[in-house]
Amino acid sequence: MRWEVLAIIIGMALVTYPSRWLPVAVLRQRRLPPTVTRWLEHVPAATLSALLAPLVFAGEPGLPLPPRLLAAAAAVAVSWWRRDLTLTVIAGVLAMYLAQHW
Repeated sequence: MRWEVLAIIIGMALVTYPSRWLPVAVLRQRRLPPTVTRWLEHVPAATLSALLAPLVFAGEPGLPLPPRLLAAAAAVAVSWWRRDLTLTVIAGVLAMYLAQHW
């Protein structure tokens, strides 16, 4: 590995680590208001949605409906119906397989 690459990695770690550690260190002894706590409970789902939405809704040439959209719809339906992560993943994978190979 070149020294420049290692220096960049170390520099990025020195810049990003404090921004992740500081809120934990400052808020460790404090109790957050219920409104903030409820809001923070939605952050993981919002982050995952923001990462997955472009993948799900990206169209494919020649296909009227992307298979990923069908798989996502099946996963959302099973998740809403059963509230079970394992069944949700199985439904999404199975729907994706069927949409691609049907």
